[in-house]
This record gives sequence, structure tokens and C-alpha cells, in this order.
Amino acid sequence: MRGKDGKERFSGLVHAGNTQRVAGTAPFKVTVGNVKGVESISVDEEPVDAKRYASARSNVARLTLP
Repeated sequence: MRGKDGKERFSGLVHAGNTQRVAGTAPFKVTVGNVKGVESISVDEEPVDAKRYASARSNVARLTLP
């Protein structure tokens, strides 16, 4: 995940049952691997449907979030 300034805000795995909170200035560029395994993503407590960004064959979502 990268912030508006292009700096990396988070890179790593988030295991089942865990939450990762990230702060910074929007927009955020986010890459999610195994998007089928994502339970939820939210920005300022508003839900984001990451699955709508997933490509059919790679199970990877690339999002730009406001």
C-alpha cells in the first residue's frame, strides 16, 4: 500500500483473523493478493468491495482508494 506521496505505508501479510490499520494521505494505491480470501477492506470505516477489482485469473486486486 502506498500513500499519495508514493511512499510505502504497508507491505506484508495479514493473517486470517487479524486487522491491519494504515494511516496516511489519500489516495492510496493498494495491491491485494488472494482477494478471494479477503473478508473486508474499509477506508475511514466505509466498506470497499475489493472483489470487484479482482481479475478473473490472477486473484489479485489493484485498487486506488480515495
